[in-house]
Order: sequence, then structure tokens, then C-alpha cells
Amino acid sequence: MNSLFKNWKTTSAGIVTIASGIVLYMHNNTKLVEALTSVMAGIGLLFAHDGTNTGAPGKNSAPPSSK
Repeated sequence: MNSLFKNWKTTSAGIVTIASGIVLYMHNNTKLVEALTSVMAGIGLLFAHDGTNTGAPGKNSAPPSSK
């Protein structure tokens, strides 16, 4: 639950995507596949990390160079 507030950009995109899938299905019941695809993409966005917040330790989240 803490990651939802920490990664607010992808969380908000996920909520909007899920809501649009639900509205699509409510508006047109024949578009079930498209609505489910939208909801599943939104769930994926809820569990994703923001580009600026990777969850890697330290200030630099880039992998170490292989020198």
C-alpha cells in the first residue's frame, strides 16, 4: 500500500485506465475484451514503479558499470 502513494504517477495512470475500462464496458457491453484489457493494464500500472522511483538502494539507481 505504501508503494501506491510513493509511485503516484503510475498509480494515477492505473486508476484512470481501470476506470476507463469499466466505463467502456458499461457503455458498450460488446467490448468485453477491450474493457478487460484496459483493466488488466491498469492493474499492471498500479504495481509498477515510477521512472524516477525505481526502488533501488542509493541515490543512483543505474546499474554499476562493468569496467
